[in-house]
Amino acid sequence: MLEILIVLVLVGILAGLASLGWSAIQWKLQAKGGAEELRNALMLARNDAMTRQRHSGVLLDPARNRYLRFVDSSAVGAPDGRYSTGEKILQEWSKLPSHFVVFDTRSSMAPDPVPRYCESPAGTTPPTRQTGTYSVVFRPDGSSWATLQMKMGVTTSPVDTFRLGVLPAAGLVMLER
Repeated sequence: MLEILIVLVLVGILAGLASLGWSAIQWKLQAKGGAEELRNALMLARNDAMTRQRHSGVLLDPARNRYLRFVDSSAVGAPDGRYSTGEKILQEWSKLPSHFVVFDTRSSMAPDPVPRYCESPAGTTPPTRQTGTYSVVFRPDGSSWATLQMKMGVTTSPVDTFRLGVLPAAGLVMLER
C-alpha cells in the first residue's frame, strides 16, 4: 500500500510539472500566432494598396494588444502616412492573444497621437490624446512610408521573441524568430 501511495505522489508531481510546461508551450504558440496575424495584416494592407492603387495601412496599438486596417487619406484627400480620425476603416480593431506582448517598437515616424473622444452629453468635450500607436502605410507601388521594427513574444518569457519588420523602399514585411 505504501509503494502505491509513493507512486501516486510521484505521478502527481510529474503531472503538475508537465502542466506548467504545457501552458508555457501554449503561450508561445499563441505569441507566434499573434506575430503571424500582425504580419498577415501588414501584408494584406500592402496587397490592398497595390491592387486598388490607394494608400492602405495598419494602425498598431501595442499597449492594448490590438490593430486595425484603414485607407490613408486626409480631409484634403492627400495621404499623410498616418491614421487620422475620419479615415475609412477596412477592418475594425482586432485583438491579439492575451499573453502576447510587444517589448519594443521602433519606427522612423514618431508614434501617432490618436484622438479618443470622451463621452459627453453635450458633445463639446475636446479629444484627449492617446499616445503609443504606430501607423504603417503602404503606397500604391508597394513601398511603405516608414520603417517599423517590433520585438514581441510572451509575457513570461522575454528571451523567446519574434521580430517583425517593414522595410520602406520595397515594403517588404519580415517575421523572424
